[in-house]
Amino acid sequence: EEALEAKSKIDQDKYLTMVVMGTGIFEQLHMLMTFEDTLVNFLLEPEAMHELIDVICEYRLTYMRLIVEHLHPDCIMSHDDWGSKNSLFISPDTWREFIKPQYEKTYKYMKDHGVIVMHHADSFMEPIVEDMVELGVDIWQGTLPENDIVKLQKQLDGRMTLMGGIDASIVDREDSTEEEIRKEVRRACTQYGPGGHYIPCITYGGPGCLYPHVDPIIDDEIEKYNKEVYGI
Repeated sequence: EEALEAKSKIDQDKYLTMVVMGTGIFEQLHMLMTFEDTLVNFLLEPEAMHELIDVICEYRLTYMRLIVEHLHPDCIMSHDDWGSKNSLFISPDTWREFIKPQYEKTYKYMKDHGVIVMHHADSFMEPIVEDMVELGVDIWQGTLPENDIVKLQKQLDGRMTLMGGIDASIVDREDSTEEEIRKEVRRACTQYGPGGHYIPCITYGGPGCLYPHVDPIIDDEIEKYNKEVYGI
């Protein structure tokens, strides 16, 4: 009831509606059994891990169906961090064996029902970016600048939009200055904007920075860039 009431207050002629689904399959695993045990059990208990992952997937698919059937959102942002700033947590082959098949099910359901697939992962994920396209990910939210974004834009050629690029470690600090914030935002817009299919933002999976002075400056600098470069 609360979600339906919230949606009723959104002008859908002006705004997209989006639901956030946190704690993806990999994240759920390490919440249940600690991070170290999750990594070890991919090697030592593969059959049990497949069984547990199947259960988690069915839970999330049921959750997703309830969202789509009752709220009919334009977009679902699905969270699942698959790597650190510099590497995947597991090898691409392990990810493809255990994790990818489950997202084939859930993201296919979203695509079949006309829902935009936004996947959050503020991670280094270059090795599996083509897999993400195969899964039907429309927007990769959280694209860290440690990924070669310019190279990925050329490689993807519009098949997936990259959302992120602004280094939170530079801008979202208690002592960050307006000059530092504007410089980093302008760098991201200037470096990645020309490649297209890019949405500038910090790489967190939701709105808001840790420090309240940061967001207004980020937004203002993006608006300035848009007016200067695109006239909008």
